[in-house]
Amino acid sequence: MHGKIIGKNEKVAFNIFDSNIKITQQKKGLQGKGICSQVKDIKETAKGLMIWHKANPGIETRITLEAIKKWKDTKIYEIKPTFLKFFNKELYGKKEYGIWKR
Repeated sequence: MHGKIIGKNEKVAFNIFDSNIKITQQKKGLQGKGICSQVKDIKETAKGLMIWHKANPGIETRITLEAIKKWKDTKIYEIKPTFLKFFNKELYGKKEYGIWKR
């Protein structure tokens, strides 16, 4: 479903944060905007799969590059950021965040 929507509108917004931070702790994370596209190059797909395996250890033998090639509904996407807003009060102090724009 997401792939069909991205095919019609490649502009996306996203956020990444540490969900293990307690409510009393200083927040760390980022919000961003960017352009999302399907990864079609096999070498780039392999890189994406390696990153995914690092985040999801223990299933490397079941979800392989060869398996992904066979599965018609499995695709890897990349986001090229155009705007990032970093939240890190510890790093930025009273300002609380830093901004990067392309």
